[in-house]
Amino acid sequence: MDAFLGTWKFKDGDDIDALVQRMGVKIPKNQLDEICNCIPTVARDGDGYSIHVEFGPKTWHIKFKLGQEFDTTSLDGRQVKLLFSMDGKVFKIRETGDKVVNDEWTVEGNILSVAMKVDDVTCVRRFIKVGGGSGGGGGGDGGGGGGGGG
Repeated sequence: MDAFLGTWKFKDGDDIDALVQRMGVKIPKNQLDEICNCIPTVARDGDGYSIHVEFGPKTWHIKFKLGQEFDTTSLDGRQVKLLFSMDGKVFKIRETGDKVVNDEWTVEGNILSVAMKVDDVTCVRRFIKVGGGSGGGGGGDGGGGGGGGG
């Protein structure tokens, strides 16, 4: 997990519209743009980890332990189950709700690639590391809503 710790800024990526449509989520274009340009921070948090995401004026924060599934609220306000795991050097997030979304995070150098897949639609987004660290974060079990998935 150490390679994923730190703050990441959106660099570039595939058009996310097809993925969002496949998810069946209705998101206004301006909110989708904010989410696509998000700034995620991954940190150690006690005996687990946390992910804090800034998108536009909103934030979303979640604490988790690898291998433990739990209920939460997605970035766009849907009630989902999340499962975080590591498979070798791949950080995986499985979101189960109306649709199953599988994210696979990989790091090469200072670039984080996030491949999001729903059914047969895949979207890859890339982020560049702008801050390191393994410090703790605050927050609770779930995140605030608003915006869209991804």
